[in-house]
Amino acid sequence: MAFDNYGELKTAIATRLSRSDMTAQIPDFITLARDRLIIGDEGNKIPPVRIDEMLTKDESLALTAGVADLSGLANTYLQRHSLFLDDADETPITFMPAPRFNRLGSKTQAGTPAFYTVVKKTLQVAPYSSDDIKFTYYSVPAAMSADVDADVYLTKSPRAYFYGALAEAYAAIRQFDTAAMYMTQFRSAVMSMNEDADSEEFGGDALAMFADRVV
Repeated sequence: MAFDNYGELKTAIATRLSRSDMTAQIPDFITLARDRLIIGDEGNKIPPVRIDEMLTKDESLALTAGVADLSGLANTYLQRHSLFLDDADETPITFMPAPRFNRLGSKTQAGTPAFYTVVKKTLQVAPYSSDDIKFTYYSVPAAMSADVDADVYLTKSPRAYFYGALAEAYAAIRQFDTAAMYMTQFRSAVMSMNEDADSEEFGGDALAMFADRVV
């Protein structure tokens, strides 16, 4: 099942649906599937996709009293990945969920940052510093518009888009059993993408993800 671009994906979905009256809606179904790929779907137990191809690496951030504003990251910031000191060793700074971070006594101390947290579009380190840091984060991929386009999701797993769009299409025509079948296949494709990414990065170790996505 190889769809090399947006046009071929739309054609494959139209062929499977075999409903000429729905052809104009296919881009909408693809967009809805893309939304699930980006932010997940808790109700259907579908996690957001987080793969290396979504990473923006080594973004330089300037701290001001231990705080960096992420709102200038081209409005594409999705979720943190890793943070490093901008030094010769690229010393890592450890992520800590906000409730634990807020209890750190070192929040009020100047020094070399050892921990960080992210709340919406604000990054904070402790101890605090005004030095530069390097931030690697997951970004929203560019959307497809022309038929020759292919985004990172389509390149990585064509079946994810295919099954996700078909789940939306069959839900729209109230064929809920068929929609549920395609949603299960969509979930499987998403899980496979994430598992492959975890295996490549962590050698099979489980990846603990914290919910600091921008909403």
